[in-house]
Amino acid sequence: MGRACNKGMRGLKNKFWQKSMDRNARDSGIELLKILAIFLIVISHVAQTLTSENPYITYNGYIVDISHATTNIQHLILVCFRTFGPLGNSIFCG
Repeated sequence: MGRACNKGMRGLKNKFWQKSMDRNARDSGIELLKILAIFLIVISHVAQTLTSENPYITYNGYIVDISHATTNIQHLILVCFRTFGPLGNSIFCG
């Protein structure tokens, strides 16, 4: 009878360790997606800084005017980058 109990206990231990390992398993795909979302948010903040005036910085030579229609590729990229913030927030918090 002692052997049957030991086999049953070993089975319980294996099930416990399997559940423990399942809980500690990392989902690297989701973590990589969250890192991408954070990167998109940072890019959005940088683009916003380059296109709007900051009252704490006296030098305004860094501001890029994107209020007019243009074919300048740099301005178009900045406009696209400004939309990355809401996208990153949706990915990270959603």
